[in-house]
Amino acid sequence: MKKSLLALAALGAFAGAASAQSSVTLYGVIDENLGKDFGSNVKRMAQGASSRLGFRGAEDLGGGTTAIFQIEHRFRPWNGTINGGNGVNGSPVTFWQARSYVGLSGGFGTVKLGREYDGAFFMTEVMFDPWGWDTVVSSMTVTANAGTAVNNYNVNRAVTYITPNLGGFQATAQMAERNDNCGTSGLDSTALAGGNASGIKGGAVFGNCLDRPYSFGARYEGGPVAVALGYNNPGNVNDKWMTLGATYNFGVAKLWFIGGRGKNTGDKSVSSWQLSATVPLGQGEFRATTVNMTTDGTKTIQGLGLGYFYSLSKRTTLYVDYANNSKLATEKNAYDFGIKHAF
Repeated sequence: MKKSLLALAALGAFAGAASAQSSVTLYGVIDENLGKDFGSNVKRMAQGASSRLGFRGAEDLGGGTTAIFQIEHRFRPWNGTINGGNGVNGSPVTFWQARSYVGLSGGFGTVKLGREYDGAFFMTEVMFDPWGWDTVVSSMTVTANAGTAVNNYNVNRAVTYITPNLGGFQATAQMAERNDNCGTSGLDSTALAGGNASGIKGGAVFGNCLDRPYSFGARYEGGPVAVALGYNNPGNVNDKWMTLGATYNFGVAKLWFIGGRGKNTGDKSVSSWQLSATVPLGQGEFRATTVNMTTDGTKTIQGLGLGYFYSLSKRTTLYVDYANNSKLATEKNAYDFGIKHAF
């Protein structure tokens, strides 16, 4: 009898363990293209989307709660090296350059601890650009959407909260530690001309911010309409950025808008807007955008972008892009044609 009870107890424990489902997914993107960049007459090989290799996992803890994690590496596919700077946080030695977090998800929403995108980027900046900040077109759109200094959209030592989806509405808020977020590593060297003239506080690599970085974002999607609002204060002396995005899908075409306003690290007022349209054409999609940005009363970007993306399959895409920024002094045109494979 005792042996039977022990066997039943062991079987029950095994069944309980087996019911806790877990999974780990390997995913990635490899993108390479040939083309020419703004400001250069050199023909080169580069990438349109940032090539990546990542792992995400989930474990069912029961009671509607799930443990989650994600780590994502970015690399240059033409020579296999680690991807370069990615805003203020983008040290060339950052291996898990995009995301590196662990958290819990359930009916209460999602809580993440670690390196994660800021709330404005997650809800508005990248979501309302039909290129998703990819290809030569992104040389204009990334700057215009994120402001000239507030493009440190990967935040270290962050606590991130995302609400459940409530009838198409979802919001996120993030607060991070001062340290590891405002160093000069990965920042364009021109921003630091004349010493610390940019207003950035901190050491040479991953220094301390003057204040804690924080951000929030909110988005509503219902039927053909989507609207979103985002705000990012990265904890430097001056820079801050607010964005508003909207899309409307007519079926035969989709209109996209994103506008931003704020200040850069030099305490200069910055404003921008981007208006785009996408038209499905069989297995492909035609894209067009116009971008404008004004810094301290002077127009610094006045450009247009055109692209055609053709889906060979659900995972493989051929693309070609052309972009022009009339405010550049020389080499105002850029183009690329390439292939992207997702797995």
